[in-house]
Amino acid sequence: MTSIEYALLAAMLAVVAIASVVALKGALVDTYQAIADAVTAALTLVL
Repeated sequence: MTSIEYALLAAMLAVVAIASVVALKGALVDTYQAIADAVTAALTLVL
């Protein structure tokens, strides 16, 4: 493969990665919020 082909492949992978994050944004936010809530609850019990 030439460097142009590698660059095109890298660009396609970047587009797929960005599209995946955009598509899963709601689920990711919900997951991180659930983790933050669990950590906060655990700290409240300990302290």
